[in-house]
Amino acid sequence: MIWSRYALILTVLSILVGYSFCTPYWLYAQKFIANKSPLLNATSGLSLDVLLESIPFSVKTNDNSAKFKVSFLKPGTSTLQEHVDFNLRIYDNNSRVFQATNSTGQPEVPLHATEGEMTVPMLNYKFNQSGQYRIEIPIYGILFNPIRPEIANFTLNVLD
Repeated sequence: MIWSRYALILTVLSILVGYSFCTPYWLYAQKFIANKSPLLNATSGLSLDVLLESIPFSVKTNDNSAKFKVSFLKPGTSTLQEHVDFNLRIYDNNSRVFQATNSTGQPEVPLHATEGEMTVPMLNYKFNQSGQYRIEIPIYGILFNPIRPEIANFTLNVLD
């Protein structure tokens, strides 16, 4: 009888101690995710989910150090899809102001994300004014197989 009370007390204490160590981590993790929320969208044909992260998180006008990390995920998962052919285009009021493949010297040849993700620098471009920009990521091939182009669209808010 005495041992069962001690066992119950030890069990309750171990749960409370374990919970107290876990709680700050989980609160920190949720706060971190909330402060750095990347954009996630499916392609028009639902073949992939596309995760878009701006680096730095807040893109500002006249900053020429902005980059975009593009990750291609198998639909409904967090698993990277390898070998994706794509482009990244930015539009301001339906006028294209940036195309990633123009920076390669071969604008008609798509970029290739071997491991399923790629950081795209904004070479020779900076956002001239604040406001909303549309980012379009067309997908042309998966695992070396051409597909009918599918597009993932995003909205980016550029700050002063």
